[in-house]
Amino acid sequence: MKIARVSLAFLLLILATNQVIAYTEVLFSPDDKPTSKLLEYIKSSKKRIYAAVYMLTDKIIAEALIDAQINRNVDVQVVIDKITYESIFGKGKMLQDHGMTIFIYDPPKTKSYNKAFNSGPIMHHKFALFDNIVWTGSFNWTVAANRSNQENVIITDDQIAQTRYAQCFERLKSLCLKKKNEYRSSKEPSALEIFIHNWKNFIRKRGFV
Repeated sequence: MKIARVSLAFLLLILATNQVIAYTEVLFSPDDKPTSKLLEYIKSSKKRIYAAVYMLTDKIIAEALIDAQINRNVDVQVVIDKITYESIFGKGKMLQDHGMTIFIYDPPKTKSYNKAFNSGPIMHHKFALFDNIVWTGSFNWTVAANRSNQENVIITDDQIAQTRYAQCFERLKSLCLKKKNEYRSSKEPSALEIFIHNWKNFIRKRGFV
């Protein structure tokens, strides 16, 4: 009886201090090919997919997100940086054209904003919430990130992580535009945008995106 009471007390202590061991998985690209696991989570999600991803250029990932919303009625919301919306390789417009809710990060200009290069704060996150799973790390949703880049991914169902990332996602949405007619690209491309455009053309011809 004494042993049972001690065991119960120990269990309650673990629960009270939130030290229940969470599921955790770590992936590295290119060795582990994280896109395969990412697609598994997209295709198995039943309720929500909330993603904040700086660069989303992989068409296969974009198609899986569209399928989750259209054919499985999953609540899919995606926060992207404006580079994913403006880039010729970005899939922001593709998602939007299929009726998905996307949020384009466009915070108020700060003192760090450089008008000559049209630069300022960027949305550099690469995380997602798949039902009760958190996906995070340095991994952008691009072919190059999966095929050749040195990247990392951490996957966990830790409840504190879920809460913090959900809060961050809602805060990011408050700094975004979500309607297509609210966002306008610059009429004249900046020197930086021209450089990025030419660089993207260069790497596209070599099959990296």
